[in-house]
Amino acid sequence: MVWVTIGLVWNSAALASELPQGPNLVFVLLDDVGYGDLGCYGGSHIRTPRLDALAQEGVRFTRYYANGPVCTPTRIALLTGLYPSRLGVRQAFGGSKRGIPRRVATSGEVLRRAGYVTAHIGKWHVGTHREEYLPSARFDHVVRYFGDYRDPRIQINDGADQSTEGHLTRILTDRALEFLETHAKQRFFLNLWYSAAHGPLDPPGEWARRYEDSRAGKYAALVSNVDEQIGRLLDRLQELGIAERTLVMVSSDNGTRDGSVGALQGSKSSLYEGGIRVPLVASWPGTLSAAVADAEVLSMDVMPTLAELAGIDSASLGIDGRSFLSVLRNPTAGLDPRFLVWEKRLDKHDDYVAREGPWKLLFQGGRRQLFHLAEDPAEQTDVAGLHLGRVRVLEDGYQSWRQDVGRLPLWDQASGTLVPETLTVSSRSLAVKFDPLLDVHDGDFSFTLTVRPGEAEEREVLAGRPGIWTLERRSQGKVQLVLRDEQDGRQTLRSQLLLSPEETTSITWTLAGTRKSGGVARLYLNGYLQEENRNISALPSSDAPLWIGGFSKEQGFRGTISGLRAYTLCLSGEEVGRLSRERSPR
Repeated sequence: MVWVTIGLVWNSAALASELPQGPNLVFVLLDDVGYGDLGCYGGSHIRTPRLDALAQEGVRFTRYYANGPVCTPTRIALLTGLYPSRLGVRQAFGGSKRGIPRRVATSGEVLRRAGYVTAHIGKWHVGTHREEYLPSARFDHVVRYFGDYRDPRIQINDGADQSTEGHLTRILTDRALEFLETHAKQRFFLNLWYSAAHGPLDPPGEWARRYEDSRAGKYAALVSNVDEQIGRLLDRLQELGIAERTLVMVSSDNGTRDGSVGALQGSKSSLYEGGIRVPLVASWPGTLSAAVADAEVLSMDVMPTLAELAGIDSASLGIDGRSFLSVLRNPTAGLDPRFLVWEKRLDKHDDYVAREGPWKLLFQGGRRQLFHLAEDPAEQTDVAGLHLGRVRVLEDGYQSWRQDVGRLPLWDQASGTLVPETLTVSSRSLAVKFDPLLDVHDGDFSFTLTVRPGEAEEREVLAGRPGIWTLERRSQGKVQLVLRDEQDGRQTLRSQLLLSPEETTSITWTLAGTRKSGGVARLYLNGYLQEENRNISALPSSDAPLWIGGFSKEQGFRGTISGLRAYTLCLSGEEVGRLSRERSPR
């Protein structure tokens, strides 16, 4: 992967002297609001005068994309500047125990280091199972809510929940206004993430009465209400005298089910344009010119853009996203094309989009489609049959991307250094430092290594996490994978092939889909499927380290182990076969 960045260069000497340390930053995220809902994007049914005025005086992006068709992947991308798949996130969180590991910096920490006081107010939905996943670990000031729109419980900085009367959209705005007033004389970053217009559709009464009593009417009322509340935020910036040194961006996390996607096809949860193409408006009075920007920008590009506005070289962040500050300064400017991917996790496989230039390959529901978006933005004509070579190029690009973003860095617990792929463990064991991404409670994981066994009569552990999974060599030479579920039940997969001291053997096991309907575990030797079990229950959540060559330093596999890799995805049989061929002895 090559990271593309744009350096920070102030064109205006006046701006550089007035704001040597960068502007205040406000990012407002709406929930499930579609590309065609706002008046400034052609919507006519829903009244959004404040956002329309914001777009008229600022920059309106016509090709801004969420990093996922549901909320969690986009929120991960906004916070980290990474493809969410790097963190094993391809779906909205429900019972998942994934999140953002401490080693991954977020916008809150990056901007804090640049001297900003930071706040996250509103919806989170990117993991709470571990303390390090909480927004309070990342931002100076945090306001979260529990419950629905009416009389929610509010939590401030991990304190006790407070029952609060009123409508959630207004309550969150009130808290945001308090933050602005408290920190008006400081540089601040406010992440204001509303729940509007996500269901349950329950707008305030005064707004509900302005629209028809239907699902579409309630949705419209929620959008109009949040437009009004954003107007309160903008008014307060003016009253505090800080509007001209504050950049405000407003966007949505994915497409809509209840509103409008304009002329696009698809909706929330879909990888058609209507599921991932959403509004983005940026305003900075006195600095940004009123314009329409056609540059292609993604959610993961927001964090590096904010970082560069704060004076940080985004190239130093080592992330997937790239700054679009050059487009804010000159909305007619383009950005270099890049290969792009979107993924959506389904029960036991991934749907995906692979994009290069105008070409969009969509694999969804087991069907491949190819669209040329410049000629067919509404995705009405599938041209896959006419461009088979293009389909192959995009498929190959996607497979290479997958194995790059899915690789999980593994660290030697003793030395604190990265475990190299060429590592050879011989007659000793190695503990790999625990990473939350090794916690595969909800599936979507692959582990692979190569072994050359010595002579042994007893069972030997090749690798594993105690109490969760064990990959072992049985005395007769078979490989056995033992998985333990949350009730300490055991599920075992065994190889048909035998390990031989005269040969190096590639061993891979994969896991997919344990969270809802039972998972699928597969064991491969040299790329050939040995056994599969389609009824795997969820694995326990634990901080146990990953051991290679035994479960203690005293143990040691009597042979050699190398080529250690772990992935935050379930490799397909074809991918396992390719890995095995790549790593076969010459």
